[in-house]
Amino acid sequence: MAWYGSGLIMWMEGELSESLVHIKKAIKLDDENPDFWLVYGKVNTELEFFDQAESAFKKSTSLDPDNADSWVSYAEMVHNRGSLKQAISILKNAYENIHDNNGINYRLTAYLLENNEELSAKDYLEKALAIDSNGYRELLDYFPEAMQNESIKKVIKNINQPKL
Repeated sequence: MAWYGSGLIMWMEGELSESLVHIKKAIKLDDENPDFWLVYGKVNTELEFFDQAESAFKKSTSLDPDNADSWVSYAEMVHNRGSLKQAISILKNAYENIHDNNGINYRLTAYLLENNEELSAKDYLEKALAIDSNGYRELLDYFPEAMQNESIKKVIKNINQPKL
């Protein structure tokens, strides 16, 4: 779709207001396309139109609940606005739809640690490490303080030790 493509290009070039106009036109032509809603949410987030962004992310995740980027972008937006518990809730919903996505698992681990929910964080970390034992660096990108947590360090160390 041409409107969507031009909206994407404008977004990448930092022309956010123009991007928004084009993405809205794309949505008007096809309001069931989850990618349109995702980009609409991202652009609105950058413009600090948070109510519109939240509505767009909700629409995107409802149209395509298997799109991890939609869930993570939504959770990141609400987290950055100070709604840690809501971000955790969003990612738990994402996990119900997508069990094997490390981006969701590691981000959820970080947010749970930030919320002092160590046991739950450890569970999600173990799930993520079972999928990719070296992916824990992604967790450290989001939450470097995780390596100050002894139980988290232990889980990472145990998963990376050779099995006899």
